[in-house]
Amino acid sequence: MNQSTRAAIGLTVASLIAAFVFGISYLLMDTNARATARQQAAQAATRNHLATGPSGLPLPRFASVKGPRAPVRSGPSARYPVAWVYQAGGLPVEVLAEFEQWRRIRDADGDEGWIRSDRLSGWRTAQIPPGGRPLPLRPAPERSSKPLAMLAPGVVARVLSCSGQWCRIHVDAYEGWVAQSALWGVYAGETWPDRTAMR
Repeated sequence: MNQSTRAAIGLTVASLIAAFVFGISYLLMDTNARATARQQAAQAATRNHLATGPSGLPLPRFASVKGPRAPVRSGPSARYPVAWVYQAGGLPVEVLAEFEQWRRIRDADGDEGWIRSDRLSGWRTAQIPPGGRPLPLRPAPERSSKPLAMLAPGVVARVLSCSGQWCRIHVDAYEGWVAQSALWGVYAGETWPDRTAMR
């Protein structure tokens, strides 16, 4: 084999290796790009609650329990045992999934179970997180405003509106503003001008 033939073979092999490396890099880049796009779409859906259940309503979403005595079961059927019973209405719960007339929910304590959809209300409520510290209820959505009252952990209030940073709530004889990030029952950045009804 003469020198020019060897050079031609060497150049061909080098070209093939370069093409192979480029092809692998391209495929990996394309796979990574697709994975990144999927991850970004999932994050956007979570952030904006774009996923919907069979009911056509967003998942996840917040609702409140209708009282009195709302049983929660271990599965989506009356055949499943009752795990616990909410004795009073108004407690905020997060709806995580839907199956026929059943909704899988989670409460502020992190407990999950299944409840019939007719035991839930679209009226929005929020809870001062159990086990936390008392929160100031302020007359204006400003940290400088003097508190009207201190709300104890576990207190449940009706949510009237949210700005994305503050929520106007009603509890007992008081109506005022609480920092949105401090409440359980509303999403960070969620806004609405009036009471939002969804079931």
